[in-house]
This record gives sequence, C-alpha cells and structure tokens, in this order.
Amino acid sequence: MTRYDTTRRGKTRWLRKLNDFWNLAHGLLQLKSVVMAKIKRKEAKQDMFTTTISLCPEVHQRLKHLAVDLRVPFRELIRAAIEGYLAHCEEKEGSRS
Repeated sequence: MTRYDTTRRGKTRWLRKLNDFWNLAHGLLQLKSVVMAKIKRKEAKQDMFTTTISLCPEVHQRLKHLAVDLRVPFRELIRAAIEGYLAHCEEKEGSRS
C-alpha cells in the first residue's frame, strides 16, 4: 500500500505538480488551436486576394451589427455583398444586350 505525504508541504508539492500539469496541458491545447487556425486560414486564402476598402463609420457599424445578427463572419458578409452586386451588374448588362 502506498503511503501518501499528508503534511502541508506534501499537499503543496502535489498541488504545484498538478498546477504545472494543468498549465502544460492548457498551453498545448492553445498551441494546437492557434496552429490549426493558421493552417485553415492559409488554406482558405490560397485562391484569394486581400484588398482594402474604406467605409464610413455608419456603414461599417451597420454591417458589423448585421453580421452579428446573421451569425456570419464580417468578411463573409462583405464577400456576399460584393458577389451579389457583381451578379446584379451582370444581369443589368444581360438585359441591355
């Protein structure tokens, strides 16, 4: 039968080891999530160009609130809006011909 150190020093040492293990496990999980996120971002960006647009604060705020309401990322909302606009322009040109 194993005899455990039940003194205050023994309990403190045990808690310190447990805390060290917890910190290590937590750090590894965070590292894994960061690495996986970077890999997914890199895969997602392979066929995309990054561009910058300027929006007035009111439009930006409205779009942010809409993205939250629709539960979609802000960038996906912007992409969908641009794709919708391009489709609308193509329809207009098609009806003119």
